[in-house]
Amino acid sequence: ADYDLVRSGRVQMVDARKIQEFGREKIDNATWISPESLLEQGRLKSDLNDTFARLNTSQPTVVYSDDIFGASIVWFALELMGYDASIYRWQDWQEHEDRSSVD
Repeated sequence: ADYDLVRSGRVQMVDARKIQEFGREKIDNATWISPESLLEQGRLKSDLNDTFARLNTSQPTVVYSDDIFGASIVWFALELMGYDASIYRWQDWQEHEDRSSVD
């Protein structure tokens, strides 16, 4: 995903960073899902319906994080569950937002 798509508001956002980071700063309307909450003994849980219950399967989903590993776990689980998901870098969001606050 890119900045323009995320900024457009046409996608639902999932924050896969640590809860402390989510509490400090996030992209508007993001839902927090911990990558660790999807795993059981190092493997994806067999039932993720409750974890993703607040998301709409018919709306594209963008997972963002400052850690590509964590974001990829959430992205992969979403894809397996039938979501149209993509990954976005938190650092890109910060760079764009910092530039717009200077203008």
